[in-house]
Amino acid sequence: MRKTTATIILGRILSIGLLVISTLTFSSALDEVRHSEEICPFQCTCVNSTLQCHDLTLFPPGIPPTTQSIIISNSSFPEILMTDLKNLEHLRRFLMEFSSVGTIETCVFTGENLSSIVFKDTSIDRIASHSFADLRNMGTIMFVRCSVSSIDTNAFIAITEARLIAFRYSNITLVNSFAFQVLSNISFFDIKFCHIKYFSVAAFSKIEYVQRFRLTKNSFEIWSCPLETDSFVNVKAVIIKENQFFCQCNMTSLTSGDPYLLTERNRCHSSRQETGKFLNQTGWMGKCNSGCQKRSHTPPSFSCRYIFDDPIMPLEPIEYPGSKLTTASSNGDRAHEYHWTRVLIGLLWLILFQTIVPL
Repeated sequence: MRKTTATIILGRILSIGLLVISTLTFSSALDEVRHSEEICPFQCTCVNSTLQCHDLTLFPPGIPPTTQSIIISNSSFPEILMTDLKNLEHLRRFLMEFSSVGTIETCVFTGENLSSIVFKDTSIDRIASHSFADLRNMGTIMFVRCSVSSIDTNAFIAITEARLIAFRYSNITLVNSFAFQVLSNISFFDIKFCHIKYFSVAAFSKIEYVQRFRLTKNSFEIWSCPLETDSFVNVKAVIIKENQFFCQCNMTSLTSGDPYLLTERNRCHSSRQETGKFLNQTGWMGKCNSGCQKRSHTPPSFSCRYIFDDPIMPLEPIEYPGSKLTTASSNGDRAHEYHWTRVLIGLLWLILFQTIVPL
C-alpha cells in the first residue's frame, strides 16, 4: 500500500514537472512564431538577424530592432529617410543591389555600429547633405556599377577609421563642392573605372591621415579643381593615374610637381589634336595664365549625433495587401488569442497525465 501511494505521488510530481516544461516549450515556440509574423515586413524574410527584401516600392517599415544585416534587391522607391534606420542599433551591414532609389536623405547612415554599406547595380538620383555622416569605425562604403545623378555638398562628412571608401564602374553626373569633407584615418579612398561628368571645385576638403587616395582609369569631362593641395593633410599618397580628361587650364595643378601628388599616364580627349596625348605633351598648357582658384568653406556645425536627440514622431504603419505588419488593436487581439492557446495546451496536458496517473 505504501509502495503504491509513493508511486502515485512520484508519478504526479513527474507529470506536473513535465507539464510545466512542455507548456513553457510550446509557449516559447508560439512566441517565436508570433514575433516573426508581427514584425517581419511584407516581401521580406527575417532569418538569424538578417532581413532580406525584394520587389519593394517603399523602404520596408517595421524592421526588427535586432536586425544586423539588411539586403534589398530588385526594388525601387523614392527615398530612404533618416527614420528608416533610426532605431536599428545593432545594424552592421547594409546591401542594396539591382535597385533604384530617388534620394538618400540626411542622416540615413550614421553612428559607430555600421561596418559595411554597399550599393551594387543601383541607380541613385541624389545623395543629400549628411547622408553619410558621423560614421566611426567603418569597414567599407562602396558603390559598384551604380548611376548617381548628384552628390551634394557635405554628403560624406565626418567619417573616421574607415578601411575603404570606393566608387567603381559607376556613372556620376555631378560631384558638388565639399561633397567629401572631414575624412580622417581612411586606409583607402578609391575611384576607379568611373565616368564623372562634373567634378566641382574643392569636392574634397580636409582629408587627413589617409593611407592611399587614388583616382584610376576614370573619364572626367569637367575637372574643376576638385583637389587642392591644402585639402590633404598627412596623406601618404594621392595617385591620379591612367585617367582621361577634357583638358582645361584649371588642370595645371596635375602637372605642377606637388610632392604629395603622383600622376602617371593621364591623357586628354578634348580635341582631335590632343586626344590620346599625355597631359604634359599637349599644347593647351602654354595658353593658361592661372590654375585653380581656391575656395574657402567653413564646415557646418550641424551633426547627425544631435538630431537624433530630438524626439521624432513615430511613422504610421504602412499597410500592404497581405502585409504581415499589424496595428496595435490587432496585436491586442492576437495577444488574447495566444493567451487562450496556452491555457488550452495546459488543460490538455493535465487531462493526459491524469489519465495516465489517476488521482
